[in-house]
Amino acid sequence: MGVKSKKLKDIKIIYLNRNIGADKRYDWEGLTNSIKSEGFLPEKYGYIIVSKDGYILNGHHRYITLSKLYDEEYEVKVDVAKLNYNLLLTILFTLAIISYVIKKLHISDKAINFTVKKLF
Repeated sequence: MGVKSKKLKDIKIIYLNRNIGADKRYDWEGLTNSIKSEGFLPEKYGYIIVSKDGYILNGHHRYITLSKLYDEEYEVKVDVAKLNYNLLLTILFTLAIISYVIKKLHISDKAINFTVKKLF
């Protein structure tokens, strides 16, 4: 769908990892200092990618940092993907089930590759 401006309050985040904001392995200080000194430059460092319905698909660290630095009315440029969050969850859930079945049935990579080649 492309690049659009969105207010921070209109971007939705789902914390799959409740401790994402406290992740000690991530350079939060570096990201914060970069945004403070240069501003938020998605053209240079990458856009926050959101679904059509506004959920963050990529850019959780940038969003968390921006929401600590600015109020909810602050506008950022985001890249809006062509799918909605529920569709993405359905796809990921389906892939997880397929992966589980493959492991449970001990299906080899060769059998999977053969089947995929037959389909296409």
